[in-house]
Amino acid sequence: MDKYAFAPDYVVLPGKTLAETLEKSEMSQVHLAERTGLSRKTINGVITGREPITPDTAIQLEKVFRVPARFWLNLQKNCEEHAARLREHERNAASTDWLEEMEIPVKELVARDAMPRYKDKADIVAAVFQFFGVAGPQEFEAVWQDTYETCCYRKSEKLNIRFGAVAAWLRLGELKAASIECASFDKKRLSAAIDDIRALVPGDISASLARISELLAGCGVALVLEPGIQGAPIYGATRRLTASSSKAILQMSLRGKDDGNFWFTLFHELGHLKLHGRQDIFLEFDKSRDSDKEREADTFAQDILILRSAYNTFLAAHGAGNHPRPLSISKRQLCGFAKEVGVSPGVVVGRLQRDGWLPYSHCQDLKVKLQVVKKAS
Repeated sequence: MDKYAFAPDYVVLPGKTLAETLEKSEMSQVHLAERTGLSRKTINGVITGREPITPDTAIQLEKVFRVPARFWLNLQKNCEEHAARLREHERNAASTDWLEEMEIPVKELVARDAMPRYKDKADIVAAVFQFFGVAGPQEFEAVWQDTYETCCYRKSEKLNIRFGAVAAWLRLGELKAASIECASFDKKRLSAAIDDIRALVPGDISASLARISELLAGCGVALVLEPGIQGAPIYGATRRLTASSSKAILQMSLRGKDDGNFWFTLFHELGHLKLHGRQDIFLEFDKSRDSDKEREADTFAQDILILRSAYNTFLAAHGAGNHPRPLSISKRQLCGFAKEVGVSPGVVVGRLQRDGWLPYSHCQDLKVKLQVVKKAS
């Protein structure tokens, strides 16, 4: 990625090359004008840099000096690109305040090899724009802020959310999802895949991930596991890859880092895709739900993991009343119920804790801890 760094130190000027060629050929500007049919003003303009070498001019120079037209055109193209990069560098230098205002997690992105390490602030700004796939601050606003900012600030009073961090986490997911081969999104195939994934819940998650990814890819969903970023306290997200893409993204951070949270978040996001489709954007920042669609996705995840009737019977057998309160349940009983309903003990513990029947300090050892392992490049 270093080849995209700002490199303004050297460029061959077309006019200087033409002047040197004239000198070597012992030819004056007037003589060249006569040979090419170009005006003396045009020749002098090229030499002084006031006029570009056009394709027609390059062809005439080719005839006179027996130097291919593409040579002259490449000189002109390189010179124009050099000038454009100088202007771009100045614009990027003027956007360093924007970078700080957005609180883009540059160090974290560098640590994840998502962008190169630079010292020059203008180069850092350029790398950030390239990472997000936009030309500048206005384009970032149009593509990222206008799309996602409302979802973030709806939660910002409760949580320490930095939009730049959320956008970076989502972009990391996009880049990974773009390389995942998927069929076109299909709700019917998704329903069948959800049933197949549910059958994997009792097993080891790390051993099942490849199969889960395969099942989801077959119905048009790219599964991405991307570790969370400070300032983006997000569990998962679902959305389309792009406005015209046939692929949906299901992105998870493994926040919580245990099997109960993993399965609940996965089926919550699958619930969004099955019940609400891929047109809407869903970002899950915490366990409180502030919309009907969020509550519907919660109910979907809860019921597919543990049948409501079995759950209610289990609660009643342990003296549950109308209001959640800590129940006296042994680990043996929890494990027995988990086996009965076909889930891991961590799923049962997580459900009881979310519903208020079990303190968050209890039975933590029944949860299987998870970790995203970075693949060696």
